[in-house]
Amino acid sequence: MRIRRGVVVGIVLGALGAHLVGAQQGASRNPDWDWPTYNRDLAGTRYARLTQINTSNVSSLAEVWSYRLRPEPGVSVPAIDQPASSFELFQQVTPIVVNGVMYLPSGHRVVALEPETGREIWRYTLPDGLASFRGAAYWPGDGRLPARIFFTSLRTLIALRADTGALDLTFGTRGQIDLEIPYSGVPVIYQNVALMGSNFFGPGQRHIGPHLTTSRGEKGDVHAYDARTGEKLWTFHTIPLPGEVGHETWGGDSWRDRTGNNVWSFTLTVGEARGLVYLPVSGPGMNYYGGDRPGNNLFSNATVALDAHTGRLRWHFQNIRHEIWDYLTAIPMTYMGRNGKQYVAVTVAANGQGNNESLKVFALP
Repeated sequence: MRIRRGVVVGIVLGALGAHLVGAQQGASRNPDWDWPTYNRDLAGTRYARLTQINTSNVSSLAEVWSYRLRPEPGVSVPAIDQPASSFELFQQVTPIVVNGVMYLPSGHRVVALEPETGREIWRYTLPDGLASFRGAAYWPGDGRLPARIFFTSLRTLIALRADTGALDLTFGTRGQIDLEIPYSGVPVIYQNVALMGSNFFGPGQRHIGPHLTTSRGEKGDVHAYDARTGEKLWTFHTIPLPGEVGHETWGGDSWRDRTGNNVWSFTLTVGEARGLVYLPVSGPGMNYYGGDRPGNNLFSNATVALDAHTGRLRWHFQNIRHEIWDYLTAIPMTYMGRNGKQYVAVTVAANGQGNNESLKVFALP
């Protein structure tokens, strides 16, 4: 199948016996059937234990439904009609599926869909800005508070009720918190902690990279928040302050007001056995010039492991010392429907061209 100038999410369907469908309806859903995070699991494996679709039948996939990611024809949304960054609207969206419901951002909306049919269950429409063009995160609740869908927009983190799509007013200030450092990626939810990366812009803002052309500017620090209340739990300084590990790797006052060293990865990974979150830290400003920052410049171009609950540094490995090359460390999804059939979803980039972006779903005939 050849796809042109659009955003597509495809889903593949393979049939199981009717007895399997009945068994699922009478018992709890098998968690292997879902795709509950951007990378499928906290380890970032992007691996699903589903076998209906395989090398022998993948060529037989057929589209079974499609969901339009752009607004309905005739509906004007300035943030989409004249986007701050036209290449960052839909092309990196990966849906998640939790307990048999699909959730995904859709420009100025976040929607919940029935993953077997594409039927819209609910939608939340932003008053301004855009939802993350990469994805959303699910928090299962804690027995007292209901399950939530988290996503970023502009310089905020927003929480919706997973069952209705309404703002969860018990989170932060009427359902959202302001982020000290914006993030256009997908939060990672580990237990009751929302772990964030760091950009210099949020969804709906102009994509900027000040570290490419200057040495001074916004920080690249990383934060974590309480998924229940929105309270900030900790901050990790990717350019260490006086008294912190690595500060001595910045000669003189070269650390002061330095930009860069942000963690702009689409999402983060967590080692659940040890409770560690892993940060792929980028390079310092100015990217290709290091004459004003003598030393190894931690934690640039490093993999950093932090205690996910406290932000305490556990270990780090610097790939390149005194980074001046801008070398960086660094998707389809599949799930089982409630009908016992396997699906696969794919998004394809449009790079700001065309207006036929949509979520498409494919299945075996």
